[in-house]
Amino acid sequence: SHPGLLLWQRGMLGEAEKLYREALEGRRENLGAKHPGTLASINNLALLLQDRGQLDTAEPLYREALEVQRRVLGAEHPDALSSAACIMFSARIFSTISSIAKDYFIFWVL
Repeated sequence: SHPGLLLWQRGMLGEAEKLYREALEGRRENLGAKHPGTLASINNLALLLQDRGQLDTAEPLYREALEVQRRVLGAEHPDALSSAACIMFSARIFSTISSIAKDYFIFWVL
């Protein structure tokens, strides 16, 4: 969604998310769940959600795209590898945030 990308770049993440969700819904309806365009929309929405700090919402989308990409394109396909990298990156961010939050909480308890 090009208008969504423009909104994202301008920091209007809530408005961008709405357009990305609409684009994904349209692609699922018109192209089907296995179409590369649909899978790209899933990943794009996940990236936006990750950027908004919604890792718990982004990760299932990454996993959905990866599962279909592996089944349809093969595990070694660049799109599948990219989705796998996104999952690992988001997991690392979540782990780092959790660790910081835990350290911060322990600091204030002491």
